[in-house]
Amino acid sequence: MLSYAAPRLPVDAAANLAKKHTANNVKYAPTQEYPMNTRCRAQSAQPSPAARASLAALATLLLTLTAMPAQAAIIYTFPGKLPAGCSESMTSGHYHCGALTLGAGDTIIIADPRPATVTVGGALTIGANALINVNGSASSLNFQVAGTFDLGDYSTMHAHVNTGESAAGIGGYTKIVGNINTGNGVVTTLTSVEMSGDIITTGTTTGTVNIGADNIIKGNVHTIAGVVTTAARVQVNGYIETNAGAINLGANNKVGDSLITQAGVVTIGENAVVGDAANGRGNISTHGGGITVGDSSRLCGSLSTAAGVITMGANIKIGANIFTSGGGITITGTQTTGVSTIGGNLNASAAGAVTLTDVLIGGNVNVAVGAFTLTDTHVRGNATYNAAYTPVNSTINDGTVSFTPACSAAPVIAASSAAAAFNALETGTNIPWSSTERKALYTKLIDTPFTLDIVALKIDGTLEIAYIANGGASKYVKLELFDDVGAACSAYANPVTAQTATFTSASSSGAPGRALSGAFTVTDAHRSLLVRIRECADSTCTSFTSMASTCSSDRFSVRPPALTLSTTTKMGTAPSATAPDTIRAGTDFTLLAKTSPTGNYGGVLTLDATRLTAQLPSEGVTTQSGGAIGVLTPSTLTANANAVMASYSEVGYLYIGIGAYRDDSFTAVDSDVGDCITSTASNANLADTLNFGKYGCSIGNKAISSLGRFVPNHFSTVIATGAAMPCPAALLAGGRVCPALGPAAGFVYSGQPFAVTITALNANGTPTTNYSGLLARDVTLQAWSAPGSSVAASPAGSVLSHSPEPVSAARFVLGVASANLAYTFPTRYPATALAAPTDIYLRARENTNVAADGVTSARAVAATSLEAGVTVTSGRFQLANNYGSELNAAPVMARVQYWDGIRFVNSTTDQKTTISALDVIRSNCKKNLQTGNSCIPLTLNTPASPLVVDGALRLTLTAPGQGKTGSVDLNINSSTSPWLPSTAARIGVGVYKAGPVIYLRENY
Repeated sequence: MLSYAAPRLPVDAAANLAKKHTANNVKYAPTQEYPMNTRCRAQSAQPSPAARASLAALATLLLTLTAMPAQAAIIYTFPGKLPAGCSESMTSGHYHCGALTLGAGDTIIIADPRPATVTVGGALTIGANALINVNGSASSLNFQVAGTFDLGDYSTMHAHVNTGESAAGIGGYTKIVGNINTGNGVVTTLTSVEMSGDIITTGTTTGTVNIGADNIIKGNVHTIAGVVTTAARVQVNGYIETNAGAINLGANNKVGDSLITQAGVVTIGENAVVGDAANGRGNISTHGGGITVGDSSRLCGSLSTAAGVITMGANIKIGANIFTSGGGITITGTQTTGVSTIGGNLNASAAGAVTLTDVLIGGNVNVAVGAFTLTDTHVRGNATYNAAYTPVNSTINDGTVSFTPACSAAPVIAASSAAAAFNALETGTNIPWSSTERKALYTKLIDTPFTLDIVALKIDGTLEIAYIANGGASKYVKLELFDDVGAACSAYANPVTAQTATFTSASSSGAPGRALSGAFTVTDAHRSLLVRIRECADSTCTSFTSMASTCSSDRFSVRPPALTLSTTTKMGTAPSATAPDTIRAGTDFTLLAKTSPTGNYGGVLTLDATRLTAQLPSEGVTTQSGGAIGVLTPSTLTANANAVMASYSEVGYLYIGIGAYRDDSFTAVDSDVGDCITSTASNANLADTLNFGKYGCSIGNKAISSLGRFVPNHFSTVIATGAAMPCPAALLAGGRVCPALGPAAGFVYSGQPFAVTITALNANGTPTTNYSGLLARDVTLQAWSAPGSSVAASPAGSVLSHSPEPVSAARFVLGVASANLAYTFPTRYPATALAAPTDIYLRARENTNVAADGVTSARAVAATSLEAGVTVTSGRFQLANNYGSELNAAPVMARVQYWDGIRFVNSTTDQKTTISALDVIRSNCKKNLQTGNSCIPLTLNTPASPLVVDGALRLTLTAPGQGKTGSVDLNINSSTSPWLPSTAARIGVGVYKAGPVIYLRENY
């Protein structure tokens, strides 16, 4: 078969020429195999001289039809009419030319003797639309070119070309039968070149080969040192090999054999194919460079490198093994693009990490040195590794791993057979077919198209691969989806959706007997669907054969995608501690969960409290968990229902983590058998994108939701334990009651410090432990006449002082702060107008400033205000007079008293006040107890414990000594109890030997 290209010859014109030139057994068949030109095919085993003459005449006519000047196209014959500058050698079939230039449309015809060798001393330039030896084979013409070689567009040449050390350029839309050989010259082909031969460069320094887009090279490409680069959509039927150069394969390339380089890197674009199942080839190897493979490429053989790294994209199919002895291996797939598959083993025998994502491996894995990381990857065989192994949603020794081999051939079926039954299963699963393996149907998503594999089965459950013979008529089945209600297969009516599937003689999912359904789209949620399959009588599927209906052996659910949590309550902007929109802890706000589309889904979502986090109180700029997590209600939500009232018990911000509200039960028909993903690693159970063909089993929120800012609902104030004294009976006379909010009712003296605890509470009265750091506020305490009252405590002019003032936010720890208070009346003893015992109630409120949130202990219902009360009285020390001998110690009784509104009464419940001898002031000494203007040294002793007992303490004035008589006045100026002023006591010394005695009589 000989063929050549006519220059833009219309099809009808070519047909007319074929009719006129049928002599000498020459036939012309016009075709349109290539864009922008028409190809004619001529058949002649040995063209006669007459045939050659006809060819010459035809060439002349073709040039005329292209509107080119007829005289511009020249037909040359070797031997015979030679181009200018060419001569015939003495050696038969050899010709010599200087630099040779052929014009557009020129023709060279090689006559006997053959083969002819044309030696060109300079450049060989052939214009467009030239016809070079189209009536001969490539072996009948050899060009030996000393200079560059250029073949014009739309030319056809049957010849071998050797350019020595010079470049070779092949124009677009040319057809070459023969080899192109150069030393260090660059070989460049433009677009849409068809070449039946090899491209070879033998130079040791350069010799690059650049192959243009849409080229077909039916031979091999081989260089010694040059880089081989192909553009898009190039087909090389043989191998590509270079000893030292790189190989850069463009997108959508197909190489029928292997890619081999000794030292260079190999880069393969996307959608490339290397190898052919028919010849069992298709390896990629390099001894000194890395290998990079683009997405969706297919390699029938093995891939190996001795020194470089191997980097592969998504949806890569490797028929055999991957091996590297000097670099790492990285395969990065995606569920969207498709998983990658390796039919054999993966071996990294030396240094280098192995990182695989979305890969299925049919053999074993060995990682000798580097880290081993698997993500969504499954290995059918074993894995050995010596460094860190990090699996994420991945398995080893997984016998369920199956996939279509990278290069597989379908068996030949001679005659059609009837099926005994049908089944439906996931597309591309159960390959190769196993009758015992479960025919799984995976979880689907609402409004998301999916397909199913439909299989024709023999009675033993094996695949009926002869259901449609090769070239046999198609058969049709009706596919109907029903909610599984446990009925007989034939009894189901009113399908959710239905369609017709077609069985053809072509293989589907790697084998005959399988058919691929059209795309199903289910618009509503379903807990359990089955597939009913009925064999149709014809393509209309309006009637059916006698074969019984078959229902799928598996069931599957259709669930909505991830839900969204929202609220109609205005929320603050997390994590700002001053955001103005606040919610009182423990009070209601709205919460609802929606799916889109809703698809009539109304599942119950259960709260997983382990997925809640709270903002760290000390951080107000960046989101940072670490705060105490409160109680969020409700514990369940119904999806796509009206908003419900929710509450949260803590302050600050609550973060509802991914999957916190979720429904794990809706897809139980699938989750129980592994037909959806239950693993919570990386939230795979919530996946709305396919992960190894599966969605997540759970329906839940896939975004983190922030709720807040929550603030305390109110404060409580409590008198600290032991801070107040029990009210004595006299203070409770007449039915009077001492107030209390804390351990017990009690009283304090005017001006006496006592401790108070302030606690931030939620609406249920539970402390909010996050009220600290940036979430707390400065708090002021006030005295009021009753809990929740708006009337200040009496008497007028009294002062409530506390330390610190105010209670700073920094003092709150776990929602609790303390302060020391003192309530001081405007007058004190010895004034005569003293305040009667007064009850005060302590109110805590946030200071009024831009950061305050208005939290207070006063509540709308005053009686429910948690404000500690205490009775305040005026108090004093009372010292009793005494007298006695200067030779005896004189007892001095000290008592603590309070004003009951009429008189001072002993504080019989006071066990707190202390009196020290150092606090007793000696003054106004008389007679021998005076020296100058002061008192002689007088010693006053106190008991071992300075605490009063029942409000009293006995002091002792040591005997002054012989002759030291007179009197001394005593009063207390206490440094430990300055809120208690003192009466004065006079002690007489030497007036009597002992006293006080009124009457003494002895009876015998």
